Amino acid sequence: MPPCCTLPSGTDSAVAVVFRSMNLLSMAFRHVFAYLATIVCLICAVHAAQGMPIVDPPLEAPRAIKVGVVAAEPFAVPDTAMKWSGYAVVMFEASSIHGRVLPEFREYPSVNALIDAVASGEVDAGVGNTLVTSEALKRVDFSQPFLDAGLRVMVSSDGSNSMSRLFDGLVDGGHIRALAWGGAALIVLTFLVLVTLRRLDRDFTPHLHEGLAESLHHVVSVAVTGKTTYKGGVVPPWVGRLIAAGWLLFGVATVAYLTSSVTSVMTTNTMHRQVHGPADLPGKTVGTVEGGGGDLYCSEHKLNVVRFPTLDAAAKALAEQRVDAVVDDGATLEYYDLKHADVSVAVVGELFQRRHFGFAFHRDSTDLREKFDIAILALRENGTLDQIRQRWFGH
Repeated sequence: MPPCCTLPSGTDSAVAVVFRSMNLLSMAFRHVFAYLATIVCLICAVHAAQGMPIVDPPLEAPRAIKVGVVAAEPFAVPDTAMKWSGYAVVMFEASSIHGRVLPEFREYPSVNALIDAVASGEVDAGVGNTLVTSEALKRVDFSQPFLDAGLRVMVSSDGSNSMSRLFDGLVDGGHIRALAWGGAALIVLTFLVLVTLRRLDRDFTPHLHEGLAESLHHVVSVAVTGKTTYKGGVVPPWVGRLIAAGWLLFGVATVAYLTSSVTSVMTTNTMHRQVHGPADLPGKTVGTVEGGGGDLYCSEHKLNVVRFPTLDAAAKALAEQRVDAVVDDGATLEYYDLKHADVSVAVVGELFQRRHFGFAFHRDSTDLREKFDIAILALRENGTLDQIRQRWFGH
């Protein structure tokens, strides 16, 4: 190298240092630019996401389930088109919407047959007047209660048969027999007076019907007032007064006995017919639906029971005073009273023997039962359950 182009010996090291510094700065700028670009991309992505519509995950498709049902008013009522209504059916269908299931109903003849079908897996669930009992829980599961219920008492609200009850009371107490003897004595005395007056009083009417009427009038007048309008002199005055006094005593005793008998029978009937609840049932004649909860209660408490095939038959017997009260499920009695205004009955007293109605599920259908538990609680919280109950039971 020419001398003019030769660098001092320390110049090479200085140039190398400058180049290395420039390379480091270039690398730092590239890293910073990369970080900035990443941040900008993330910000753009967030803004883009905020502007996009949010898509919910797809809803679960409704699942068809087999549901057994027992016809029992007001829980499950079939119509002519073989569709079902009733309090329990409406509650089940409302819960099915929440649980996203489609019930397919099939009828069973009794609650026991329905529980058998649910336990065997023939159906997934059971609907009707399905009580939650310890025996049933050994075989199936139950949902949250859809109705808190119990037994109640129904009594007659008609007083039109009071005269017939009075007569029955007089017969049962033996008063009619005593009054019949008194009436027979009245007739005998009437004929004695008739015969006596016709033989001894020449002015007495010769016609039989007129004589009977006048003789009866004299007998009754003496019995009730102690006086008579007869002016004849058939017997001496002192004898007539003795006869009148004796007959007056008999008449007063008869009237007093009749009055006391009627009063006592009416009082007994009033006290006997007053039924306000289960505490008043001992000593009464109680109607029940054969095999129902009321029948079981009355049998356990050894009450005088008359069993009927249906509630309608029991209620009509009550209205006709053939039984003193009817005991059955409170909800059933309330529904009957609401729908049969023409039958003179009324539901009285508070619930007793409290129990609960729930939907029956197969023991392996835990997920299905849980869906209905949540649905029933939701319907209770939002007031839908109260609205359904108001429709079917009036309160």
